[in-house]
Amino acid sequence: MGPRSGHIGIGDLPDELLLEIMRISPQREHAIFLRLSKKFYALGVTSLYRAIHITTSGTVPKITSTICEDSEKSRELALNVRCFEMVLNTSLPASHSPKAIASSLVKILASITNLNRLQLYAEGDSMSIFHNISYDAHSFPELKTLDIVFHPLDRYASTFFPFLKRHPLLETLIVQIHNNEHRRVSPHTFSGSIPLPKLRTCYGPLKVLKHLLPVAAPLLSTISLDLTELAGCLPGMVERDLEPLLKLSELRERRQSSLPETLNFRLVLSAFDIVITDAAFRFLPSDVARLSIHCKYVNDLDRKLRDLLDKENLKRFKSLKRFSLTRWSEEVQPSESEKESFDSLAKRLRQMCPSIEIVDLGPYTY
Repeated sequence: MGPRSGHIGIGDLPDELLLEIMRISPQREHAIFLRLSKKFYALGVTSLYRAIHITTSGTVPKITSTICEDSEKSRELALNVRCFEMVLNTSLPASHSPKAIASSLVKILASITNLNRLQLYAEGDSMSIFHNISYDAHSFPELKTLDIVFHPLDRYASTFFPFLKRHPLLETLIVQIHNNEHRRVSPHTFSGSIPLPKLRTCYGPLKVLKHLLPVAAPLLSTISLDLTELAGCLPGMVERDLEPLLKLSELRERRQSSLPETLNFRLVLSAFDIVITDAAFRFLPSDVARLSIHCKYVNDLDRKLRDLLDKENLKRFKSLKRFSLTRWSEEVQPSESEKESFDSLAKRLRQMCPSIEIVDLGPYTY
């Protein structure tokens, strides 16, 4: 049987419906859809570039040639970009020059000024791309989410911190740092505070968040503080470096009437360190509702937690609803004796903090 007369194809659908189909399609399918006809291309090319996701360094020059050309169409595409994510989890090919890739990336960032989400992350030698970037000239007036890898070099930090300061609309800030960079001395090229009045969520190392916490916004409700850089430090040095937490506590006490209902705090450690954890407990705001400790290595978890509880600093947290102590990997199951010890510690935690409703110890939830 032949096709019916008056048969309606996908090209006959209203433009609004076609745009909705493209909007909900994965980026790869969206691109394929544009190749079906000139009509589809003209209709959907702008929305295709609304979000750009890069996973290989070789894509950067191609994007540059599309949205950074000196033409009206390229400028339109660039100004339509709202989300730019560059995540490089593989090594940089030998044929790719970090400086050349960085140069192309700088051109892209200079063109896509209407961003509200920016993610820049790399591992291994791909990180060298970001070593060749200066943030002096970049500004995104509508930026609300920034997820970026931080490198504590003076020449990098000297432009990164002022870059943060130019984006007062930030609501979510995620700053990652590679493990082998934690022990670098914090850069001296920036001092002072960075007020971000809209900030609700921040994740990052102490060497970055120490500039934010003393002037934290009233809206701030979730904080993940990476304290890996303090591993092995003497108690006096730990307390000195954790002073921003004390200032945050004082600030929150003065703003009680304007604070969010809950404050979630997460401490990230390379190993469970009594000195660091005890100091943090003494300096943290007392209105924390959820407190998590996340460690890469924990030997004798039950004994160390018992030593921590002996100091009784958890009694400060009158609003604490959930306490968690977990390892980065819980593949090794605790022994039966450890399980019994965890049971006992969970009961002790509840006695110390009657407000606690949930306790997470290793792989167990009480």
